[in-house]
Amino acid sequence: MDAGDKMLFHELDDEFHRQICKMSGHEFAWALIRDSKAHMDRIRYLSLAFGAQSAIDDHIEIMAALKARDGDRAAANMRVHLSRILSIISRIRESHGQYFATE
Repeated sequence: MDAGDKMLFHELDDEFHRQICKMSGHEFAWALIRDSKAHMDRIRYLSLAFGAQSAIDDHIEIMAALKARDGDRAAANMRVHLSRILSIISRIRESHGQYFATE
């Protein structure tokens, strides 16, 4: 994040989530996610201008819970992390409406 390398940040973010799937014994879940996340990747990439630090902070909280072997806390932190996409989509839609289909 400090280097401003959005592509590397995005790659490392994916790797973080892939490793969680792998460590939990559900690596197949990453294959499902990877195959269906292309549209969300555009949003995630655009959100790095304002949301990278939140993502890092969320990842730190998730890792702390995993290290403590606190599954409930890890799951709660992951839910918070993944739910941020709803507000991110709204924000991106406001600033980049041309990227969205009209309803």
